Amino acid sequence: MRNTPRHAALIVALSCSAGLWVGCETVQDYLAAADRPTARITDASLADFALDSADLLLDVEVTNPYGVALPTPAIEYALSSRGASIVRGTADAQGAIPANGRQTVQVPVGVVFADVLSAVRGVKPGEVVPYDFDGALVTTAPGIGDVRLPLSRSGELPVPAPPAVSLSGIDIDNLSLTSADLTVRADVTNPNTFRLALAQLDYDLSLAGREIASAAAANAPPLGPGDAGSFSFPISVRPIDLGAAFINVLRGSSASYALQGAFAADSPFGPITLPVDRTGDVPLNR
Repeated sequence: MRNTPRHAALIVALSCSAGLWVGCETVQDYLAAADRPTARITDASLADFALDSADLLLDVEVTNPYGVALPTPAIEYALSSRGASIVRGTADAQGAIPANGRQTVQVPVGVVFADVLSAVRGVKPGEVVPYDFDGALVTTAPGIGDVRLPLSRSGELPVPAPPAVSLSGIDIDNLSLTSADLTVRADVTNPNTFRLALAQLDYDLSLAGREIASAAAANAPPLGPGDAGSFSFPISVRPIDLGAAFINVLRGSSASYALQGAFAADSPFGPITLPVDRTGDVPLNR
C-alpha cells in the first residue's frame, strides 16, 4: 500500500505512544517537516469590465502532495490601493484539489469603481491605480487540519470614464417627403489614461424630439490616452413617416438632438462597454 502523510502520521503516532521512537515529539512536528500543499497566484485579469464595476479574476495554482484530495478551498482576501482598503471578503474556489496533483482554481473579486474613488485619495475617473492583493487559501489537510497558504499579488486597476461624444454636423445629401439621406458627423474624445479601440457604437438618435434611427456605427477611430477623433455614419429616413412638420426641421439650419447608446471597445484591461448619452444642437448642412 502506498505511504501517504496520513499513513506516516499514524505510524509516528503509534510509535511515539509505544515508546518505540526515541526522542520523538509529536505527530505535528513530523508533519511540519513533510511536504505541504502550496498555492501561488499565476495570473490576474478583468472580467465583466464595465463603467461601474469589474471582477478581478485571480488564477491560483494549488499543489497537493497528499494521496487524498483536498476539499474545495476558500480564499480570504483584502484588496487595497496606496494603503487604502477597497474590498475584503471570502470567496469559494471551484472544485477539490486532486490527490498528488496540481490544479488551478479561479477566484473572482468584485470591484466597484465608486468604492475605489471614495477610498483612494485623489483618484479621478479615467485613471489607473496600483492595487495590492493579500489573502490566504484555506483548506483542510489530512493529519494536519486547517491549512492557510498565503497569497499576494500586485497590479494595476483601471477606473474607466466614458468617451465624450458630440455631433459636429449632419449633412443632408438628399431630401424629399418620402426620403432623406443623411450623413451624421461625430467627434469623440477618450478621457482615459489608457487606450480605447472603439469597435462599434450602438445608438438611438433623435432630432427635434423625434427618433430617426436606431442602428450601429462601426467606424469609430481607435484612441490613445486623451486623444480625440471623428467619424461619420449614414442614415436614411422617411420624413413623411415622422410627421409633415419634420421636413421643416430638416430644412432648417440646426436642430436639437439626443444621442444615446453604448460603445463596445477594447482596452489593455480587456473588452468594455461604455455608455453614450449626449444632447445638444447640431448644424444641418446641405
